[in-house]
Amino acid sequence: RDLTDIAVFLNGAEVKDLNVATYANDYFANELSIRTGGAFQIEVPIPVPPSANAVRVESLRVTLRNKAGASVERTARACN
Repeated sequence: RDLTDIAVFLNGAEVKDLNVATYANDYFANELSIRTGGAFQIEVPIPVPPSANAVRVESLRVTLRNKAGASVERTARACN
């Protein structure tokens, strides 16, 4: 557990690096999260420059970090 950061990469460039340590500590200390095995879902808004009419998404990848290190990058699931 000990989740500390979530990094989001759009088309290979890092667009978000979120410190989630406080939220993760609260979540994993809650009895309800223990019942679900610690599974969670997160929604991260991705900034798009106002001048961009359209941004072509070729890849959207996520890395999670905890005190032990970083996960491998995973492809984010598309919204429907």
